[in-house]
Amino acid sequence: MRRDTIAPLGRVRTGIAVADGESFPAIADAGELRASLRAATAIFFPDPERATAGIHFVNVLRTLGVYDEVTPRLRPHQMAPRRCARFRTPINLARSVARKSPKFSTRRVSRWSVRCREFELATVYAAAVAISARRPSDARQFVEWLTGPRSLALRRAGGFEA
Repeated sequence: MRRDTIAPLGRVRTGIAVADGESFPAIADAGELRASLRAATAIFFPDPERATAGIHFVNVLRTLGVYDEVTPRLRPHQMAPRRCARFRTPINLARSVARKSPKFSTRRVSRWSVRCREFELATVYAAAVAISARRPSDARQFVEWLTGPRSLALRRAGGFEA
């Protein structure tokens, strides 16, 4: 990538989702998060073999000391939000960028942000022009549009903090 073209798209936080009709779990601090995870009948999260959020979440479970206890209820999956609605009192870890994604969209799932800042995962995404770009001038214009003020509303609607 051409380092002089790197520009941030915005930050995306990891969040919690629960099925519609279910109360949102208490997760304001480590104790509440631990208790909510212990009470959940199913815990959906991104595949820890492929996704940064999944790896992070497994580390959170271990830090909280509940990994072994909740392992039978862990449901790693690429499309966890869709499956979340099938279980009573499930917890689903999801990237907030997925809020407006057709892949995430389901009427049976409500979404919230993580409130326990101690275990938050926030990722800053960026765009840049590839060194191998065949038309670097066009690529630079695209990066400028993608990361500039004209796309800001679209990025925010998709869950980016910009």
